[in-house]
Amino acid sequence: MFGWLVSRIWNRRKDQKRFALQLIVQAPGPNGDPVEMLSEDLSDRGVRLRSESSIIEGIVGAGSDVPLEVRLEEDLPPVKVKAKMMWSYVAAEGANVSGWQFINFHGNARRRLRHYLDRVGEEQEDWEDDAETTV
Repeated sequence: MFGWLVSRIWNRRKDQKRFALQLIVQAPGPNGDPVEMLSEDLSDRGVRLRSESSIIEGIVGAGSDVPLEVRLEEDLPPVKVKAKMMWSYVAAEGANVSGWQFINFHGNARRRLRHYLDRVGEEQEDWEDDAETTV
């Protein structure tokens, strides 16, 4: 409750950034085996995923929360979160692109995701600064 209030006061959404990251995201498939998808971008509120069209149909029930595991890096444990698919479309090449809103994080997963995104943001800023000085 306190964290929610502080985020509203500071309006973290203003500072929220989406990072173009290609990470593996797993979800339970229709037969219980994990299904892998690839993220296109990620924030601490949701993720955009690309997958085969047929995969999405087996993952999502009408309005259901789906457990996802976002693989940040090999040496880090995955971020476990329940998410709800908010939109989906079939891209020109036949892949399915879908937007997922994070609903409920497992344990300290939200804190770990925010820390990871902060680090990625700093690295991208450093890279942009280096690119500007070499031009």
